[in-house]
Amino acid sequence: MNAKNAKNDSAVIFIDGNNFYHGMRDIGLTTGVDFDYEAFSRKLLGGRKWVETRYYTGRVQQKDDLTRYQTQRKFIAHLQRFSQISVFLGRLETRPAKGSNQKLQNWLNALPRRDDMDLPSNVVDELTMIAQSASAPIWIEKAVDVMTATDMVSMAYEKQYDVAYLVSADGDFTPAVKKVRAIGRKVFAARNTDKNLPG
Repeated sequence: MNAKNAKNDSAVIFIDGNNFYHGMRDIGLTTGVDFDYEAFSRKLLGGRKWVETRYYTGRVQQKDDLTRYQTQRKFIAHLQRFSQISVFLGRLETRPAKGSNQKLQNWLNALPRRDDMDLPSNVVDELTMIAQSASAPIWIEKAVDVMTATDMVSMAYEKQYDVAYLVSADGDFTPAVKKVRAIGRKVFAARNTDKNLPG
């Protein structure tokens, strides 16, 4: 298909929110309320007809982390200001940290009772921070990838787009991408490496 005909293609952008956030952070950019998702979508499409941008992420529960919950609500409200951007929420679950250093934590807890130890307070503070970060629970997304992949495939079958843009570096989407291409739709993977993105 030539470039002129490509401009007539309808396109949907599927954003793996967690993956996008970490990828952008790794190149020194943020994806919060100051980021212009409309300008980002239009730049990504390069003139194709913008049907919708679909943002997928895990839902933060108020009971789990009030600050993160409030930050996410503000962010979702920001996204919903744009008529062509939709938000889809999976689950977030916590798991115990892998490699939690319980031995270090136990040793630190015993320090005040050790008269024979003479450690500078800054060393104790640093070790405490290491132990706490090692034992902090890990947040795991559930149902987000499945929801994204299912929507990509079902929308392709329903002819809701000609071209899909997948904003993710997650290899788990490979089967869905192959299925979409097998039924005659195009899929472009957009990775987070461009520091000149709008925002």
